[in-house]
Amino acid sequence: MAQLPLADKLGFRYHLTWDGQHGAVKEMSRLMLPRVLTLSLVQIEATAILTFSSWLSVGTITLISIAQQLANLPVRLIGIPIGQASLPFFTKVTSKNDLAALATMVNNTILEMLYLALPASVIILVLRIPLVRLAYGADSFPWAETVLTGKLVAILAVSICARSLTHVLVRVFYALHNTLTPFVVNLASTIINVGLSYYFLFVIKSGVLGMAVAISVASLIETVVLTSLLYNLTNFSAGNLLRPFSKMLGITLITSLSLWVPLRVLDNLIFDTTRTISLILLTLTVGLIGLLVYIFLSYLFNITELGVFARLARKIGGWHKALSQSGETLETSETPV
Repeated sequence: MAQLPLADKLGFRYHLTWDGQHGAVKEMSRLMLPRVLTLSLVQIEATAILTFSSWLSVGTITLISIAQQLANLPVRLIGIPIGQASLPFFTKVTSKNDLAALATMVNNTILEMLYLALPASVIILVLRIPLVRLAYGADSFPWAETVLTGKLVAILAVSICARSLTHVLVRVFYALHNTLTPFVVNLASTIINVGLSYYFLFVIKSGVLGMAVAISVASLIETVVLTSLLYNLTNFSAGNLLRPFSKMLGITLITSLSLWVPLRVLDNLIFDTTRTISLILLTLTVGLIGLLVYIFLSYLFNITELGVFARLARKIGGWHKALSQSGETLETSETPV
């Protein structure tokens, strides 16, 4: 609306035209339908989980919702932003039909995302009980519900990397003008999730924990299938991805021990976790120890992604210097009150 006066002054006039036979319109229509159906599947899956939860004991919907919110936090902070930011770069490379450059970019993006998602997963996994108590009240949230929610978070944390990785993989397919494959894989994942949820709930009577298992299993299967299809369709080399990933996975397992041991020691000997401030200090202390161990092991095992994020941090930290070298002058005016 703010641009309309200027557009009118410049003589711009909008004319509605429709050319259904235009190549771009046809291509957009072809790509749009599977994408719309994929978004619909997300809502169908969420509705199914909500319906199944309502058939269980009172409060189950709240517990599974709380667990999903905590477990989805790394996905929202890492997987979704990296996936969205990578799409323009994937598209630029695919427009040049340079599959070798695309393979390198995809591998680098996946590894950088996993480098952040793996420690986030183990932090959520190990610190699940303190996080639940901090997020939803140590006093108001009953202990039995806290423990059950912690179990749900632990099960869902197993698939954090998978769900984060999916956001990158589907963008590669979109850059290749292929929205049908992600839709078909997501459809299969939804069917598996709903089917397993029904089986765990009503056949073997595993309760709400079975629903969390179904969600994680379906997410893992979806990611594995998408990765296999992408690397087979494009002839990417999986070896360039698996070797660095195995090193990351190894140092992540060691990091998980560096989180678990201090948590047990500090919880039993130092901090009185019945107090909120002690609970905060425990969570921050253990989390910081885990991050320092992860960074040290990354340096020790020469993880390339550590250097990538270190350079990025230096660039962000030097924003003021870069701005001063740009030749632009920022003028400020202060008026006394």
